[in-house]
Amino acid sequence: MNYEPCPFCGSDKLKLTSKHRLVGYNGMDMPVHAYTCSVRCNVCHARGGTAGGKTLVRYGGLPLPEWATTREAIEAMAIENWNRRVRRVC
Repeated sequence: MNYEPCPFCGSDKLKLTSKHRLVGYNGMDMPVHAYTCSVRCNVCHARGGTAGGKTLVRYGGLPLPEWATTREAIEAMAIENWNRRVRRVC
């Protein structure tokens, strides 16, 4: 997925930042992480809306439970949040 330029400074020097923390284990003793992600401008440090959810570590291709999502899906939501921002017109 492509990033739109920064709506504040116009830069295309952007990065995807993410954080995760252990929140527990599922019924099969697999770690569950809370995973959050956002896009940030490396020039003016503007940040897009945060996307987040619970992810399972080492899930091995089994169908995900309804409460879980993938890191890729959360990252795509963060990029979508960034791209939806209104560009400032001077």
